[in-house]
Amino acid sequence: MVQSRFVLSSAGLVVDLHEVLCAESLSQRYCFMARLKSRWPELQVVCHDDACHLKLFCIQHRRSSETAEQLAQMAFIVDRFHAPGHTGAYCKEHCMPQLELNRGLLRNFPTDIAETVNSEFSPLGHTIHHMGRFFAQLVVHESADVHNLSRLLASKDRQRAQSKKCARVAWLVVKPSVPFGLVKCVCVSPLQFPNYTTSNAFFVPAAAMNHYV
Repeated sequence: MVQSRFVLSSAGLVVDLHEVLCAESLSQRYCFMARLKSRWPELQVVCHDDACHLKLFCIQHRRSSETAEQLAQMAFIVDRFHAPGHTGAYCKEHCMPQLELNRGLLRNFPTDIAETVNSEFSPLGHTIHHMGRFFAQLVVHESADVHNLSRLLASKDRQRAQSKKCARVAWLVVKPSVPFGLVKCVCVSPLQFPNYTTSNAFFVPAAAMNHYV
């Protein structure tokens, strides 16, 4: 049986994937981590559902090579979804996401992103199980590309909507000597008031805004 394991960014993008033969053993995950470290030397933190055992495995083999030593020095943190099931002493002392040191390393990283992406790919599992090895690899890689493209387009749409929202901020302007009843809320373009930013809340009499409404 062949399985695929994904490496995800905080945005849920698949940045790498690895083929796992039969059961997902520590040695296979370790080799995958070594490959990732070689590709991205700046990698320092790994969030994984079995981080405690993987960390201990890295420590055990730290004298094997320079990359192995670098892996042993990295931080391995259990994701919040699986954390309640980790009750070992080492895990509680070093790998829990709620530890102060680990919170600083994660910096609001969405540790449950792996479960979210897994749920999106799960429907493909039965179909891929009946494919040949190489065709299954093609389908998985193409599916990952489609997944990434969908997430990038959704992110771009959110940015576009936010940009439009910021460009049409309602600016109220009222002078202390003008009764509030003479003032109305309007949407103006920053080009009409170039000296003000969206962080400025200001008021003008309604009559003065007629030209811009």
